Formats: sequence, C-alpha cells, structure tokens
Amino acid sequence: MSNTISLIIFSDAHGKLEYVKKILSSVKENVDAIVFCGDIAPYRQHISTLQYITMFLSYVSSFKVTKVIAVPGNVDYLEHYIEASKKSDMFINIHENIYVYKEYLFAGFGGSNITPFNTILETPDEIIEQKLEASLQRAKNLNKNLNKLILVTHTPPYNTKCDLAYNGQHIGSTAVRKIIEKYKPIVAISGHVHESRCIDKIEETVIVNPGPLSRGFYAMIKINDNVKAELKQVY
Repeated sequence: MSNTISLIIFSDAHGKLEYVKKILSSVKENVDAIVFCGDIAPYRQHISTLQYITMFLSYVSSFKVTKVIAVPGNVDYLEHYIEASKKSDMFINIHENIYVYKEYLFAGFGGSNITPFNTILETPDEIIEQKLEASLQRAKNLNKNLNKLILVTHTPPYNTKCDLAYNGQHIGSTAVRKIIEKYKPIVAISGHVHESRCIDKIEETVIVNPGPLSRGFYAMIKINDNVKAELKQVY
C-alpha cells in the first residue's frame, strides 16, 4: 500500500456548520479530501438539506480541499445529496455507490438501520447488506482494488465502541459489520451515535466515529503502509 491519502472526517453537523472554517484553518498538514458521514441538516426541522450542503461547500472551497466524499444521514434528504453531486464536481455522493480517489476505493451507504424514531432515511439491515454487496460486486467486476477499500456509512457497525448508546445498548448495523468482516476494508468510517466517538477495530479494520461536528468534533486519518487515525476537537 504505497499511495498516501490524508482525510478529514466530519459527521453529524445538524445545521451547526460554524466549526468548519475553524477546523479547516487549524489544519496545517496537506489534506486530500473531506469525508462527510451524514446528518448535515438540523434534527426534525423541515429545512432543505441542500441549503446546508451548499453552505458547507462554500466554506470548504476557501481551503485547499478538492473533494468532499459523502453519504446522507438519517435526518437528511437523499435527493438533495444527489442534486448537490450533480451541481458540484467537488461533492461526491457515494450512497449505494463507489468512487476511486488516489487509488483508494470508497464505498458508501447513507441513512441508518431502523430506529424507534421514524427518521427520514432508514433502511432494514438486510437491505443495507444487499445494497453494499451490490456496490462491492460491481467494483469487483470493474477490476477495482478491493485491497484499498474505505467503507463510509452513516450508521456504525454493530457491537463496537462506535455504536454504544447512552443506555448501554449497541444500536449499530449488523449489515455493516458483516460487510466489514467479509471485505476487510482498511478503514470503516461512520457517525450517527453521537456519544460513541471513538477509534476501534474489527479484526484488522480500523473503525472511526469522529463524534458530532455540531460540538466541534472531527477526526484525521492518514493511510499509507498503515493507518493513523486521530480524534480531534475545536472550541
């Protein structure tokens, strides 16, 4: 694994984008791309997700980052992510899709598994597994390098430090975990469970939940011959 890639990881902004400029201006090293794991919109407010994506991209465009690789969250409108990706070459929506950047294969799925809260974008685990399988089989058929796989989901894998809710229950996706165990990505990045900001592992796959951007949390990941992941916060 020779090609180095440096990523900033954001998730769960929930309309609070004021930290974006502060974070980007504080980062001194070169960054290749931002990975955004969803929930850019305010929780349970009927406001256009697209407005927040547009605002976010206007902040990002001031800095030396050329790509935002994203999946929607469970309180986002998927159609607005699709529309934003058509309007901006910078914004890459990888929900149910794949994208190759600097030789790394990004595969993604947005929204969450089923919750008690009936949010905008929820999918049963068996469908999540089917859709991710379809994306990765398509990558395989196109001779993409699955040895350089980076998995991006909004919901974290089940039974890790990344999906532990306040009540002590694991609420992540069994499907995401199955995909990680089968395809063994280098890194699996997610958000969704605000209280489970962490770095963990499933076998050799590094699992990262950066915590909510709405509180100034983010993560930095550098991948070359190994993975260096750091949790960070600005105030």
